[in-house]
Amino acid sequence: MAWYHFDSSLFRNVPIVQRPRTWPFQGQNTGSNPVGDANTNLFNRESFMKRLILILSLALLYAPAALWAQLLPPNELGVTMGHVHLNVRDVDAHKKFWTLVGGTPMKIDGTEIFKFPGVFYFLTPGNPPVGNGPPAQLQVLCGCPSDGFDPGVINHLGFLVQDFDGLMARFKSAGVILKQIPGGGRRQILAYTPDHTALEMAEGKITTPVGNQHFHVFVPAFLPEFPHRVPSMAIFAWYAEHFGGKLPPNSGVSILAEIPGANLRFSPTPLPTTPTKGTAVDHIGFEVRNLEAFARKLVASGVKLDQPYSKTRHDGFASVTLTDPWGISIELTEGLDKF
Repeated sequence: MAWYHFDSSLFRNVPIVQRPRTWPFQGQNTGSNPVGDANTNLFNRESFMKRLILILSLALLYAPAALWAQLLPPNELGVTMGHVHLNVRDVDAHKKFWTLVGGTPMKIDGTEIFKFPGVFYFLTPGNPPVGNGPPAQLQVLCGCPSDGFDPGVINHLGFLVQDFDGLMARFKSAGVILKQIPGGGRRQILAYTPDHTALEMAEGKITTPVGNQHFHVFVPAFLPEFPHRVPSMAIFAWYAEHFGGKLPPNSGVSILAEIPGANLRFSPTPLPTTPTKGTAVDHIGFEVRNLEAFARKLVASGVKLDQPYSKTRHDGFASVTLTDPWGISIELTEGLDKF
């Protein structure tokens, strides 16, 4: 039996509800009944079942769209993915690009935003360095000179997508620069934003058209602060301690910190890296429950804040800013989850 079938026998003993003549949407009273005839009552059995079917159908139709607007529930430390803040040379060009990817435009705090499942993308006018542009031929993603990437600590961003063919058709029709990714067991592509930031788009089995944000972070071989740690494990340990990052059981040989709504993938590089501040990917953001208390705990654990907790720095949400030991600028927020 289909889910939408209703057995009218279930409603044989349901009484007809009558209303005062003054109720809204009351039909014309055609008889002597002072509160309206039964056959014109809005809540008769047939009308009830039809409206119930309609309500259930609309709920199923619009529930996914409502979910896309929400950040994911936080982990045990109260942390979930919040936003990515881009410095962009041409806001209109970026709006076209992120529409192709599948984002929904909106504004928060007067800033152009694109909303994706579990993350917001902020577009701030700026003058980020664009380097030499995408490589002529992508050989491998290893943080090596042959990559052709500029030495930013965040090498590229990424999403999974349901309809890979549809995405490719949109990209090609719009003239987006695309580069094949060598190897890999699934269909994937690097698409370049108008400011030449690489965006890895891979085919995946997800519940929304686009989602599962990731960042590929390349870190220098060693840091003075962690002289005896493998760099990928050092950065993982830092994000695990302070933000509750988890190593997924199916990560294989990869080192990554999974936070609700996103994962950060860590790889070593022999090249020096540049901090994110002022680059095309200016900073990433986590939404945090009880942010003021969370910030106090960070300070107590030795983390230096760039900007302390404030409820007035932005309209509509509180924030704290800091920089990790590898140069990734981070903004912690509380209140983005209401948008």
